[in-house]
Amino acid sequence: MKPIADYEGPRQAFDVLLQPSCDRRILLLKGPAGTGKTRLLEYYRTCTPPKTRVVTIDLGGGTVGLSEIFSRFGFALTWPLLTHLKARVSALESAKTNVSIERNWQVGVANRINVVLHTGDSASQGQRRTDLTDALFEDLVQVGEPIVVLFDTFETAPSEVKNWLSHDLLARVAQTAAVRIVVAGQDVPESNTIDWGHCCERHALTGVREVKHWLPVVREMQRRIPSGPGPEETYMKGICDYLKGNPLAIMNFIEGLEKGEGC
Repeated sequence: MKPIADYEGPRQAFDVLLQPSCDRRILLLKGPAGTGKTRLLEYYRTCTPPKTRVVTIDLGGGTVGLSEIFSRFGFALTWPLLTHLKARVSALESAKTNVSIERNWQVGVANRINVVLHTGDSASQGQRRTDLTDALFEDLVQVGEPIVVLFDTFETAPSEVKNWLSHDLLARVAQTAAVRIVVAGQDVPESNTIDWGHCCERHALTGVREVKHWLPVVREMQRRIPSGPGPEETYMKGICDYLKGNPLAIMNFIEGLEKGEGC
């Protein structure tokens, strides 16, 4: 994984999030484009303990719907562990077709769930979302290992996913000790809610302007700062100021530097 500059607060927040006694199980990361949200999520994923299950979902592009999210949980945690969710989907399928359906869960599962979720009127669909969400969390409780869920680019998600995540999902996370969740984006769910706001921590990512945080990154990436009339610190300060502390832009600049001798 590429090195990360500073953001000590969000990194420490994730360390706390992993503790069994943590009572703030929801971490929100909000920041403009290029401020390092995805890099932080990559860092979180790689430093998660081996016995912790990880589910990663990038909502980018607005094409990831609820059925795909449920499907991702199944593939990340393995379908044999999600007995309640499988049974509920099968029951709703059977009620729709009046036949008992048994098939390989890895064949068209997202489409099957999509049909189940979008059958009937709006009230019926809302009840089906609730049923599947409850079934999923019944399974998560019984997995027997901690579970970390990482959502990226929340701002691009379809409205149905935003509403479900902001209300149904996070409300249940607040009541489920085994589950931890991180949501990152230029926009994130509003935490001023009685359902889950009490167990939420927010961090605003505004960039990294201080040179002292970037020089270690330059060395770790084995890059050489061009020689000039002043010290390395002065050169990098000019770059950080010019790029306004934008981590993505600064990392791209560092990657473009020449390799140091012996690298």
